[in-house]
Amino acid sequence: MTVDELKRSLAELLSQEECSVVDWERIQDLSIELLTRLRGQDGLDYPPEIVIPYLTSFEMRRADGDEAGRQYATLTAYLRES
Repeated sequence: MTVDELKRSLAELLSQEECSVVDWERIQDLSIELLTRLRGQDGLDYPPEIVIPYLTSFEMRRADGDEAGRQYATLTAYLRES
């Protein structure tokens, strides 16, 4: 998986969280799928430290809107980097 592929997958995940009615089961599925893909690759010099915690904390984001906002802002900033 390239960095661009990672960013596209993360953008898809974020778009799911931006829906007016959030499908947390879909977010869980996407998160686990991406996490599995990342863990299956050796020698990656990415993802940045923020990605793995984001992918593993969907339940926390679901329960805590403030934490969701912080993680969203951090991940959005990463996606905007060139």
